Amino acid sequence: MNNVLITTFLLLFFAVSTNIQAQSMELEYVPGGTTIGSWTSTSDCMNNTLCYALKYTPALTGTLTSYTTGFFVDCPGHDPVISNGSIIMTDNSGVTDACAGSSLVLMNSSGNSGTMAVTANVPIYIHQICFSLEAGESINIEGDDLGTGLTASYDTAGGPDDESPSFSTQAIVYNVICSAAPVDWLSFSAKPADGDVLLDWATATESNNSHFVVEWSTDGRQFQALEQVVGAGFSNATQYYSTRHRNPVNGLNYYRIKQVDFDGTFSYSTIRSVQFGGDDAGISVFPNPAQNDLQLILSNSIPENAEIEIIDALGRIQQTQILPGNTPQARVDVQELPTGVYWLRIQSRKSNFLQQFIKT
Repeated sequence: MNNVLITTFLLLFFAVSTNIQAQSMELEYVPGGTTIGSWTSTSDCMNNTLCYALKYTPALTGTLTSYTTGFFVDCPGHDPVISNGSIIMTDNSGVTDACAGSSLVLMNSSGNSGTMAVTANVPIYIHQICFSLEAGESINIEGDDLGTGLTASYDTAGGPDDESPSFSTQAIVYNVICSAAPVDWLSFSAKPADGDVLLDWATATESNNSHFVVEWSTDGRQFQALEQVVGAGFSNATQYYSTRHRNPVNGLNYYRIKQVDFDGTFSYSTIRSVQFGGDDAGISVFPNPAQNDLQLILSNSIPENAEIEIIDALGRIQQTQILPGNTPQARVDVQELPTGVYWLRIQSRKSNFLQQFIKT
């Protein structure tokens, strides 16, 4: 471990506290589509994304105004951190890629300007971290060596106070999460067919799988249920499913599959979009995942100027550019974006296009 780098990191991001020792702090896996605070998990085994929320049990009752926590994260041949942000207050986080020199990512996860009421001994979720791991990969998450894993500042009945909960090393293992998933997805597609949208999906294995709910949206964010499809329950053989959406709207239609266990636990597939009728342009975006740029091919050019936005997994606009009217193709430079999951949105007076992509 590079002692100079670690010492610099600690001096920048940590304040030692010797006050109350809280009960616990741990990372908890959050299935894709689950919303906590201002954040919606993008966990997706098909796209090698595993998202966790930091669960914190305070020892004090009062108003949580800020927190700072630091982790050392292993590098499985690459920087595994996709996103790192507060879900309850203004984010003030930072990630230092030290994979080349120390085989570690040094991660400060913090928030400030908060006004969240908390109760002693009642757990809350304060932060989210998403990792990019492939089958067979694993990482360890450690707190810093000095025991200052987290400092939390409060306004309490007795005045301002601080506490420093501990953190025990946790292992994040792709095969444990994704192999234990109730459904091992093979594919999911949505295509126009004779005035309808044909939806096909397949699973390699199913365990405790009660049913699927086909969901539809016109903006890619707010979804409604279309149909329920019975699952195979328990199966080690490939299962194929198909249904149709009989009433797609003109423009973009978005689809996802909600998988529901017998106990009511659920998770989501990736989102697919279909351009159907209307005056909006049919747009192809590739490659996905992307490393340096995205190529846009418009089968029917948008007649007026449109705005291209890149939105991160927390809903923040990271970059914009103008797409001139009647443009048949365009390039979007994404090489400066951190590794992670993003949305590409193209908007004009008559067009609204939204597609998810991964930056590697």
